Amino acid sequence: MKRRSQHGIPQPPAHCALLLRALCVPAALAHLGPSEWDLLVRVARRARLHGVLHARCAAAGVLEHVPERAAAHLESGAAVARYQLQLVRLEQHHLAQTLAPLGVPLVLLKGAAYAAQEYGFAEGRPLSDLDLMVPAGELARVEAALRRAGWRSESKDPYDERYYREWSHEIPPLVGPGRHLEVDLHHTILPPTARMKPDAARLLADSVPSKLEPFRVLSAADQVLHAAVNLVQDVDTAERLRDLVDMDGLLRTHGGHARLWTELLEHAALHGLGRPLWYAVRLAQAWFGTPLDPAFERALDVWRPATPVRRFTSVLFAAALFPIHPDRGRTLAQRGAWQLLRLRAMWQRMPAVLLLRHGLHKLASRADRRPTLAPK
Repeated sequence: MKRRSQHGIPQPPAHCALLLRALCVPAALAHLGPSEWDLLVRVARRARLHGVLHARCAAAGVLEHVPERAAAHLESGAAVARYQLQLVRLEQHHLAQTLAPLGVPLVLLKGAAYAAQEYGFAEGRPLSDLDLMVPAGELARVEAALRRAGWRSESKDPYDERYYREWSHEIPPLVGPGRHLEVDLHHTILPPTARMKPDAARLLADSVPSKLEPFRVLSAADQVLHAAVNLVQDVDTAERLRDLVDMDGLLRTHGGHARLWTELLEHAALHGLGRPLWYAVRLAQAWFGTPLDPAFERALDVWRPATPVRRFTSVLFAAALFPIHPDRGRTLAQRGAWQLLRLRAMWQRMPAVLLLRHGLHKLASRADRRPTLAPK
């Protein structure tokens, strides 16, 4: 990854460049040889994008050119995604029955929102949970209604419970009776202790009806901002290329509307999320060739980090976000990038005193769980 874009973002390693080309130009797959197909399928599976790749090959009409064994792997990803979508649909049905009588805004986030809006870029996308946002003032009432209907938290650690309740942007995950899909109940999109403090009330006020009653989704601009936050502010950035696929997809889906670019700038300023937006947009542009409005692109650079910070952080993202090579395992650079980005995210999510306290607790907990040798 020696070559860089004009913004100092390293180019992807060869095995990842193959996957990026496949996702962006599926028609080019007709010319791949057996060894390239072998590598592509394994990298796509590692990135949890083989279902997405199947959907894009189908949309481009090139599935007939996919070798039989490779096609079977891609279809397995698509089948898992269809199954997970059915689980999400079932959970949404139960949630609607339980929560609609409360009369509070119910805003789907991330994958559940993309599915509800039937975004083409999300076809084949894995769905591991269902994220739902409600007003902070209604959180207790919503949680009480869910618990009466049988949803339960699997959290047993009192410290974890306190962490979620006092310092997080969501409560402990809930699981419905007889089901295994987690519901993450949010009241905002970043922890209240974080340095960046988006206006949750404004996010809810700007939300729009979805295609799935009674649920709403964030506005197009706020969905992009949330995707940016989820990509570059999360504590776990390891092999999260699929989140950048979401960013690229959202910008391509809504980018034809001039209003998106204006609102993105306005909302980023309003919510104080300009820096994560800059990183996410520039990463998508560098690796996916995401088209941008020229005026937006120029205005976006008001949030551009200083050159040393930009170059160093971009190197970390390039090392962390891409899936590892299936034949080589994790490198020291990847491990280091994951840990540094994790520390960066924690530093931005917690004040120094709270971060120190949290870190000491985690270290003590890890020591308590360490197995000891039985006496001879």
